[in-house]
Amino acid sequence: MTSADDCWTDHRLIRSTMAIKEGNQEFPDNIEEHWTKLKTSIIAACEQTIGYQTKKHQDWFDENDSEIERMIDKKRKAFQIWQRDRNCATKKKTYANAKAEVQRRTRKLKNTW
Repeated sequence: MTSADDCWTDHRLIRSTMAIKEGNQEFPDNIEEHWTKLKTSIIAACEQTIGYQTKKHQDWFDENDSEIERMIDKKRKAFQIWQRDRNCATKKKTYANAKAEVQRRTRKLKNTW
């Protein structure tokens, strides 16, 4: 996506151009062989230019999993209580506060990590 600095991933787009000659009768007969050659060439080019990731990071939520689970359980319980009495503004506000707290705290944990 253009100008999506907030949405960075480790996926990259690879563009290639390929010319296929229709006059060559060998091509339809050996399609698997040609596909294998193309695939091998693309993989080799990617290995040479990009390489492989050598170090993998632990996910940020792994070390904070128990705290996140507690907050989500609290939010889930508040939601269930509110759903039983949807006309109660206090229960709705309690659920909204729990939901906001989960979002706020998980963002803080992620930024700290």
